[in-house]
Parts: sequence; C-alpha cells; structure tokens
Amino acid sequence: MSTEMTKPAKWEQGQPPSPDWSNRIIILSVAGILFLTLFPFGFVFHAKSPGSTSPFLLQSGLKSVGAFDDFLNILLFVPFGFGLSEYLRTKGTSRRTSLILALVMGAMFSYGIEFLQNYIPSRDAGWHDVFTNTAGSIAGFAIFELVGKAALRVLSAVDSALGRMLTPQRAAWLIPLYFVVWFGASGQLQRQTQPSNWDLNGPLVVGNTAAGRQASGWRGEIDRLEFWNRPLPDDLARRLTAGERTMIDASASLAEYEFSATAPFRDRRGYLPDLNWKSNPPPALNPGAIVLDGKSWLISASPVTPLVMNIQESRQFSIHVICTPAIGEGMDARIATISRASGPMDLDLRQDDANLVFWFRSPISVSHSILAWYISNAFVPGEKRDILISYDGANLSAYINGQRENREYELGPGTSLARLIRRVKPSELIAYKYVYYALLFFTGGILLGITCRRLNLRSVITYLPLAAAILIPPVLLEIILVHVSGRARSIGDMVIGFCLALGGSLWINAD
Repeated sequence: MSTEMTKPAKWEQGQPPSPDWSNRIIILSVAGILFLTLFPFGFVFHAKSPGSTSPFLLQSGLKSVGAFDDFLNILLFVPFGFGLSEYLRTKGTSRRTSLILALVMGAMFSYGIEFLQNYIPSRDAGWHDVFTNTAGSIAGFAIFELVGKAALRVLSAVDSALGRMLTPQRAAWLIPLYFVVWFGASGQLQRQTQPSNWDLNGPLVVGNTAAGRQASGWRGEIDRLEFWNRPLPDDLARRLTAGERTMIDASASLAEYEFSATAPFRDRRGYLPDLNWKSNPPPALNPGAIVLDGKSWLISASPVTPLVMNIQESRQFSIHVICTPAIGEGMDARIATISRASGPMDLDLRQDDANLVFWFRSPISVSHSILAWYISNAFVPGEKRDILISYDGANLSAYINGQRENREYELGPGTSLARLIRRVKPSELIAYKYVYYALLFFTGGILLGITCRRLNLRSVITYLPLAAAILIPPVLLEIILVHVSGRARSIGDMVIGFCLALGGSLWINAD
C-alpha cells in the first residue's frame, strides 16, 4: 500500500483553501445563536418548568409555531453545522462521522439553549426547537459537502484582497475614514429619536384626546400635572414620586397644574394656558382632585406652543402626574395628551387595563415602529399612583410611588437603523444597540486585525497605536452621542465598544 493511501485525506478531493475558516465560522455562529436565543439574558433560576417536575424534561406544544418560525430555527443553526463540518473534514474525519457529529452536537447545543430558556421568563422552551435547530445543523453539513470548498474560496479571496489592500500605510487613513463615516451616520440616526417633529398647534388635554371620543375618556381622579424641559435626577425623581414634595425645590418646572379648586385651572407658573371643562364637569368627590368619568375632560384654552417649542429645543422632558384610576380591566383611555383633533399626537400618557403606557412623537416613532412603552401592572383601581416619566434625549425612565421601573427603554442609533428594515419594538431596544455596536466596532476590529498581520507584534511600540485604535473610537462615539442627545455619558457603552473592537481583531485571526 502506498504512503499516500495511508494518509488521512483532509478533503475528498484536493486540499482545503488557505487560510481555514472553521474556527471563525464556529465562533461567530455560536455567539450569534447565544445572543439570539438567550437575549435579554434575564435568568430567573428559582423558576420552575411549567407542567413538569424536572426542568430537564422540556415541554412541547406550549407555544404556537409556523412554517416561518421553523425556517428561522433551521437557518439559525446552518452556519454552526457548516463550520463544524469544515473543522471535522479538515481533520480527516469521514463524511459519515461528520454527519453524525453534526447531528449530535447540534442537538446537544440546541437542548442546552432550550434548557436555559426555562429560566428566562420572556422565552419559551420546547422540543420542537431542538428538532428544527438540529435539522439546521444537518443542513449546514449538507451545504458544506455541496458547496463548501467554493464558498470558502470566496471567503479566502476576500480575506486575501483585504490583506493586500490594508497595508499599514493605507490602514492609517482607511480605518479612521471608516470610523468617521460611521460617526457621522450615528449622529444623524440619534437625531431621529428626538422630539423634533411635534405639532405646535396641539392643545393639552387631561382625560382624553383633542378628538374627544368617549371610548378614550379616562375614569378616575387627578391631583396634579407638571412638565419640565429636562430629565429629573434619579434621587429627585424618587423623592418627588414618594410624596416628599415639601423637601424639593420644584420651581424649575415649566408648568404646574394643581386640581384643588374649580375650573378654570391655572398653571401656577403662568407659562401655559388655563384648562377648562370640555363638557359639564362631574360632581367633585375629593376636594383635592378632579373626578373624570370618561364623559368629561379638560382641554387648554389655546395650543401649548411654548411648551412644545421648549421641549423640542432642549430635546428632553419630564411629565409628572398624580392620579387614582377608578377601574382596571377593560379601560384603554388617555390620562394626558398633547394632540390635535387629527394627525399624530405629540405626547400620550394612558392606561391600558392595569398597564401604564407612554408614547411621544419622534421621527422614528411615527413610522414603521411600535414604540409605546408598556409598564405592566402599574395601576390598581382606587389606589393613588404618583408617576414621573423622564426623557434625557435617548433614555426614558419611569418612577411610580418612589420606585424606579427597572426595565430599559433606550433609543439610540441602533433603533433608528433597525427601523429602516423592520418594525421595531420596545422589548428589542437593547438588542438594536448591541447589533449596531457590533456592526461598527466588531467590523472595525476586523480591519484592524487584518492590518496587524503585517506589523511587528514583538515590538512594544507597535502596541501603542493598536491600543489607541481600539480605545479611542468608542470614546469618540460616546462624545458624539452625548452631544447630539444630551444624555449622560455611559461607561458601559464604551466598554462594549472596546470589547467588540478587540474581539473583531482577534476573531479574524482565529484560524
């Protein structure tokens, strides 16, 4: 027997392209799968698997699935099966063994994810996803066997072309240019999240909208309504909504209505017009509040143009309301709005069953989006709620009776970019940020990693510009976003950028 016949063949025919891509494909596919299946990573490990004595026994039939869901589940694991198959085949593993391992590894990986999803309240775990994910891993094996060499040749050709182009001299201006373009786009995308398109002719309405439909009339008592053209600090917001008003200097508010007398209700700051009953007022039951019965509401005598102009100029606002709902279930009504009889509202604070819902107008919230913020179980019939909603130019915060709502609501350039290709949702806002930062910094790290191949990494001096190239861009992006939005600086966002840039430079050289 000849020597060549005794050697394990790396592929059935020929040698694999150089460099290999198996490590890179597996790393990227695993990271993508974990992110897409375990986000938002809110594990509650004391939770029990419903309908089962053991969390290891996944449930079936607990969620509705369709053909499109099955397709996405299969597609999700195709890169994993592809990369695993390349790795195994280049190590001399036979086609049959590679198929078996793709099946087993895909099933085990998917089962591990479904097991963890038992402990994420917003996720549904089940055997159906294990089957479809495993099918995706097998499909990845099949695609590798059919077109693997051709696909890897293309990837290697692109890698080689970038390597030839990104000489240290060219990279010195190409990589900065890459970030400058992204930074310019980021500033424009961040502006799409701001209250810049409000209608100057909308009145302030308490208990309904300007259209005055009875179906949107709110039922309950309202004690106070205030506006600021800035976000309130966390400590002040907590104390204010906890009822510690006597200890707080509230003179900085733009407008303040206190409903302890009879109509017309005047703004104590003298900034906004009076509020009058739109129809006959219901009988007053509490001398310190007004009673809304769903058939009567208050509306300003003229548009609140000064308030709208001030909010648009500052790009920030806060709204404070003290109210007591009359009912919980079966009510979808407005507590306070700035709106005209037709067209989009500028601001909408409402009750939907027991949920508090807030929405404000911005370029991204009036097109291809569902950006109303639902705060579940905020209302209980007959119980007073002291509510503050604050917007710092990018982030919404909500406080109820002295407690801050712990759910995130962040509007950044990632949301604006996602809105161009899909219908964005509040539950996905943080994911849009992570994806945006990955596109920007992970890709930039890849360019930097390719450039590093030509550098002398044994010299300490070489690491200084490399460190600067990783550390400076996230800082510059944060400065730009803070300047455009007015929000506070975020160390966490800069750390995310650092890690992604470093990860991209290491990933591209993983093979």
